[in-house]
Amino acid sequence: MKDITDSLMKQRPMDSLSGMASIAYEYCQLIENLETNPLGDTWIQQMGQLLPKLHAAIVMLDTPQQYSYTHHLENDDIRCELFMRLNEFFLSDQTIWPDFDKYDLKLHMCESLAYDFTDMYFDLKRGLDLLDLYPHQPNHAASNWRSSFFYHWGRQLVDAEGWLYAVGLRDSNSSLAELSSFKTA
Repeated sequence: MKDITDSLMKQRPMDSLSGMASIAYEYCQLIENLETNPLGDTWIQQMGQLLPKLHAAIVMLDTPQQYSYTHHLENDDIRCELFMRLNEFFLSDQTIWPDFDKYDLKLHMCESLAYDFTDMYFDLKRGLDLLDLYPHQPNHAASNWRSSFFYHWGRQLVDAEGWLYAVGLRDSNSSLAELSSFKTA
């Protein structure tokens, strides 16, 4: 029995890492292919289903303490371009904003959400890049994801999850002011 338990314990970190890598890849693909939609669902629905999986995967990710997080900022032009694409997408999506007349609140919410998704994208992409750079040392990627989650994008993930959840449950009597309570600065 001990051999089986030891075997399972040794496999669990790699299983959690491969699960995290798969979800990170799916997230990055959704961001990169914002304008296309091969599954027929709306992009918001797909992301709304993916974010809770991402949250669970990052929390379950096992990382050794010997690796540390180094914050890595991408080229500002690339970040800005992605932010602008996301912001424009959120502003124009009529499934999110049907007949909404408070433009200043709408603008703030879209900018905040675009910022959250942009930061998460670059931190998740960085982990995927580390897996490619160091295929025999996957703990570099795992450590980077865990550390960046706790130091950088964890709160953004929670905010985005709450906001997308509220958008999905919103009925005609809901107000966007209620939705804005999911965003914390």
